[in-house]
Amino acid sequence: MGSSTAILSIASGLSWLLAFAGDIVLLVVIATVVRRHRPDAYKPLLAWAIAILGLTLFRSVFMALVRVVASRQGVETMIVIQSFEIVLGAILGAGLVGLLAYALVRLAQPPPPPIPPHTPPYR
Repeated sequence: MGSSTAILSIASGLSWLLAFAGDIVLLVVIATVVRRHRPDAYKPLLAWAIAILGLTLFRSVFMALVRVVASRQGVETMIVIQSFEIVLGAILGAGLVGLLAYALVRLAQPPPPPIPPHTPPYR
């Protein structure tokens, strides 16, 4: 039983680390490449990447707290707290999908034409 728990902990940790690393890579790509090529459209994508990173961190901290509470309060309390986290995560996830869709629509639109510097009318 102890070996299975250790394997599960390692797999969970590696999974979280890969997801977190992916969130960081997306944030860096958006903040550099997308910003350089589409400064008019990168802000919604950057907001999405920051929100995804925040949600990943929130969920990991929340689940660590759930484990602490469950060890003291029992399994039923853990199930209620995890149910709350699942519903909240689904709502936040749906909102983030909407934000990503909005950002992609902005990115797919052609960039605005450059505005020439104001010059007095030619006479």
